[in-house]
Amino acid sequence: MEESILEIQKLMLDASDPSRKPISLHLKNGSIACLLGNAGSGKTSVLKAVLGTAGFSDGMIEKPAMEEIAFIGERCIFPYSWTPETAGRVLESYYPTWDQDAYHRLLAQLEVPGNKPVYTFTRDEVLSLMLAAALSRKARLLLADEPLAGLSRERAALVLTLLLAFRDQGGAILYGARVPLELEGHTDMTCNLNAKEATHDA
Repeated sequence: MEESILEIQKLMLDASDPSRKPISLHLKNGSIACLLGNAGSGKTSVLKAVLGTAGFSDGMIEKPAMEEIAFIGERCIFPYSWTPETAGRVLESYYPTWDQDAYHRLLAQLEVPGNKPVYTFTRDEVLSLMLAAALSRKARLLLADEPLAGLSRERAALVLTLLLAFRDQGGAILYGARVPLELEGHTDMTCNLNAKEATHDA
């Protein structure tokens, strides 16, 4: 791949399920793509297949090295007893490209309290913590599952600003959504998982 960062060709999540259709997508550096579909359409499964935490029946995925891929899911990945400070120390020891200064700047920008346990967080704060952690890894490809769902209008606007800044710096974003919402106007291509064959529209 030259200027392409992710190539999905004829991906079949479950060949035994006739409701599943082949999925093809070509994502370039500095661009945003949406996996659009109803509940159960396979958005999360495609993201996990790219991430490498879920298998697929057929097709091909060409992607960067795993350390260059970050993921934001709908559920918090951190133990609820942790604080953001704890998460930062653990992630710093795990990821060679981790930027602790950027992490703390993002926590402050997103108004995430560094010393409160995660179980006390609102939905806005949980999603903001995961975004701060993902962006601080200096990844090239960001996978996001419903990244703006359930956020307040103010927090969604701030998260959108940070996602677009990541894109403007050359990063690529693949996100799943039932409705693109605020990201729709910035999405370069949409892969409709409800269609007969899920190929992207430029």
